[in-house]
Amino acid sequence: MIQKIKSRIDFFYRNSVLDRKKETIIKKNIENSKNKKLIIIDIPEHGNIGDHAIAIAQNHFFKKFFSEYDLIEVPAGVSHRMISYIQNLLTSQDILLFHGGGNFGTLYKNHDQLRAEAIHNLKHTKFIQLPQTIYFSNDEQGKNKIEDSKLVYEKQKHKIVFCARETESYARFKNYFPENNSILVPDIVFSMDKLEYNFKRDGIITLLRDDFESAMFEQNNILIECLKKNFKKVNVSDTHLGYGTYIELEDREEIVYDKLQEVAQHEIVITDRLHGMIFAYLTKTPCIAIDNNNHKVRDTYNSWLKDCNYIHFVATITENELLHTVAKLVSLKPNEHSLISEFSPLKNAIK
Repeated sequence: MIQKIKSRIDFFYRNSVLDRKKETIIKKNIENSKNKKLIIIDIPEHGNIGDHAIAIAQNHFFKKFFSEYDLIEVPAGVSHRMISYIQNLLTSQDILLFHGGGNFGTLYKNHDQLRAEAIHNLKHTKFIQLPQTIYFSNDEQGKNKIEDSKLVYEKQKHKIVFCARETESYARFKNYFPENNSILVPDIVFSMDKLEYNFKRDGIITLLRDDFESAMFEQNNILIECLKKNFKKVNVSDTHLGYGTYIELEDREEIVYDKLQEVAQHEIVITDRLHGMIFAYLTKTPCIAIDNNNHKVRDTYNSWLKDCNYIHFVATITENELLHTVAKLVSLKPNEHSLISEFSPLKNAIK
């Protein structure tokens, strides 16, 4: 796996040579397509494995349920340069989609700018924002961004479908953009098949943030030390490979499924990452999910996982509570739980 993770060393080569090759291939695929097209822009190449799991799940979902379309993925690194070219070739039968995730609003400005640009320049094509968390900062900048976005999105209101991946985001979409069509759909990684492994589980794995989205950054190290004092095997891991790394599209399946297998080798997951919680869900690994600094972990749990007995959510957790909850979960038998039927609104939006 390590050999397939690129570093900053060849960053400029990637931008100047490999990205041009990708653009040529994408153009050829669009021009040669004889079928209706689903084109997904802003496909990740960075080191966040959760985002690559979203891309894989999107790919599987559309190939399974909409095989009559040609599916074309446009990596984030070339999306800005290609958006005008792509839109000039699309017809009313094609659909332009924006990669799902948690970048709608003020947290990740480059992604939000690309989305606004794509929607502003829509011609004959429907636009679907795949399941997203929406977050605007509660300050003057956030308020101005909402108003600017509203001006762009309302002009194209009959062509846009916004998919919110939890109830809080759904309420915000309806509140901020009442003229647009918004639907509630789980994070698309929930549409992936559950995974069964035959090996014996052992120990605890932590998947904890060390960035600005962490709500307990200073406390995370304390929790890890507590676990190491009380349990023989504690694997300190993450679902992010580090800033400055990137993952090519052809390598992502191996990297994502390696991480899922790593999770499944353990008896307990402790995480404040949304896809840490979802990876635990897919592998039926009992999980303590800790809130982060926005609502996406908490509200994903409240929206979809309250009836899943092996996912335990906490806003914060003390050392004593941590040890007690681990002891409770380690002997638990996971129940059966499925969210497949919850994806019907997305299917209907494409039909």
